[in-house]
Amino acid sequence: MGTKDARIRFLRAVAITSIGCLLIAFGLVYPIYHVSHGSPQYAWGHTYELIRPISGVVSISNQEYRMELGDWSLYDANVFVREFYTNGTPILLVLSSNGAESTVWPFYNDSSEPVGQTFWVHNPPPHVLIIRYQGFNTSFSGWVLVWGIRDPFPLSPPSYPWWGTFLPAIIGVVLLVAGLELFWGQKRESSSRYWNQVLVFCTLGLLLLCLSFPSVVCPHHFLYFEPPEYNNFGEFAGTVTLAEPVVAFPFHGLQPCEVGLYGFHVTFSSVTIRAYTPDGLVNYTWNNVDSNYPNFQDFVLDASGDTVVEVLRETTDSSFRCWLQTSYHPVEIRETHAGAYTPFATLFLVTGIILISFSLFFVVKGFKAFPKS
Repeated sequence: MGTKDARIRFLRAVAITSIGCLLIAFGLVYPIYHVSHGSPQYAWGHTYELIRPISGVVSISNQEYRMELGDWSLYDANVFVREFYTNGTPILLVLSSNGAESTVWPFYNDSSEPVGQTFWVHNPPPHVLIIRYQGFNTSFSGWVLVWGIRDPFPLSPPSYPWWGTFLPAIIGVVLLVAGLELFWGQKRESSSRYWNQVLVFCTLGLLLLCLSFPSVVCPHHFLYFEPPEYNNFGEFAGTVTLAEPVVAFPFHGLQPCEVGLYGFHVTFSSVTIRAYTPDGLVNYTWNNVDSNYPNFQDFVLDASGDTVVEVLRETTDSSFRCWLQTSYHPVEIRETHAGAYTPFATLFLVTGIILISFSLFFVVKGFKAFPKS
């Protein structure tokens, strides 16, 4: 019975010491575990872009045309009025932001070339674009683009949970000291060189195994999304007739991106929109546009390389207009801290397994070396 109790006391001392080493190692590598997560990350300063068509008539009976631009709050925001046409009579162009107004007068187009205007927005929402009557019946059409940055400053890093490092390490040191005290007390009663080897190999093995912990349980890579990159190709407009039933717009050498036909509008009869790549990998078709898709519609597709957008006549002649834009979202595969730690973690893991194997071998030898009672 005394031999069995002595074995249990030796194993208890080794177990307490080993748990102390585990907690100390966990406290050392917890920072790597804390910052190595697999969630996608987004660059600060995400760009935002809104595209809307405008068209209408202002007159003595209808003196204002108003467009709500949304309740957004952007840093370094710009409102662009592009491809603006009128019948040659002046209007007053107003951008209202939280009651403050930026005004352009007279604003009109007396030529066949479109005109444009840019507003810099410095006031909080709401934002409204207003076209006001100035004594002349004025028909107009154009496009409004809103561009800005959603996040003006990078997010502060999350607070570091200090208890994840210091608390386990402190408890581990206490257990390590207590376990060694128990072990040396047992050594004075029953000396065996095998138990020295058990203690050394077991504690070091578990210490090294725990040091490999972050790279074992954490992903080694994550997706990092850069701010999207926009490329505006301007207005795409034309007329499909019996003599010219197809109007096409080719894109050359696109990197993988989204191609958008924003605010597509048909004046008379419905048309068909087709977008395709010469290799046949991309083939989108929308039929009866203006019947199935009335009013101003957005059509977005994924494409890369050379891409052709076609508008096809269906039953009768019809004119159309839209705004063309590509949007590219760069994505990087980045290595986590756990991934960068992998070479060391692999060395610790393999070495720890070897040491644990030796400790088990010497446990058996130690049990056999005890005198029979």
